[in-house]
Amino acid sequence: MGKGALVASYSRGAKVVTLAGGASCLTTIEQVQRAPGFAFDTMAEAIQFAAWVVGEFDQIRDVAGSRTQHGRLVNMRVSLRRILST
Repeated sequence: MGKGALVASYSRGAKVVTLAGGASCLTTIEQVQRAPGFAFDTMAEAIQFAAWVVGEFDQIRDVAGSRTQHGRLVNMRVSLRRILST
């Protein structure tokens, strides 16, 4: 989906919410999530990388903190996405 289509979709959604009487929301936590992707040739390589990432959290947090004044790394999670052809 291109940016124009995405903006149009948000716009339609906002119009429906407005026509339905509006909405209220409450922010309970301020966070931004980023999910970089890494591809590996084997599951063993992926597992080794995941273990390394978890073990290096403090160093990754420190490096991330030295690159921005707008946030602080507070948590990391490793997840697996399987993509299958049909």
